[in-house]
Amino acid sequence: DHSAQGEDDADTMSGKRGPSKRSQRAAAVRAHALRADDTSAYTLSAEYDDEGVWFYQAYNEGIADWAVEHGTLGGPLFNTTRMTWIKPSFAWMLYRCGYSAKHGQERVLKLKLPHSEVASLLEACACTHGGGGSKGRVQWDPARDIYSSEGKGKSTEPRKMLRERAIQIGLSR
Repeated sequence: DHSAQGEDDADTMSGKRGPSKRSQRAAAVRAHALRADDTSAYTLSAEYDDEGVWFYQAYNEGIADWAVEHGTLGGPLFNTTRMTWIKPSFAWMLYRCGYSAKHGQERVLKLKLPHSEVASLLEACACTHGGGGSKGRVQWDPARDIYSSEGKGKSTEPRKMLRERAIQIGLSR
């Protein structure tokens, strides 16, 4: 996992001095990723590269098949009026979709969003716990550990990592 980290440096492509695109993206994440008490910030932990940030979402077979075939979300079964929740944490996604056992969540897709779109989404959301915004809502929930479970016996619920939080971003139109 990588965490967004900002640093002011020279824009080596243009020769101009000032914040790099990476530091601007990180600043947008930091500015909008406040804990519920607004006294300190959570860190958005995600897999990313120069092109964008990876997120996970579970869909039914029909939506997933269409998306894989066309390289984008959509199709006759995709409901654009319903909020969809994306998560950068694979462990949290597995937990929420019941390891792909929940009805309508049989397939987990890995989606890459450009950095600029992630920053725009976070700017448009009020990122306090359960907050909403013009494009959606953000929740910070206990991160999950896919390597150990809570409880005894047949419990398959991944252990909550109480000192770490995982972001979920609910997208709406």
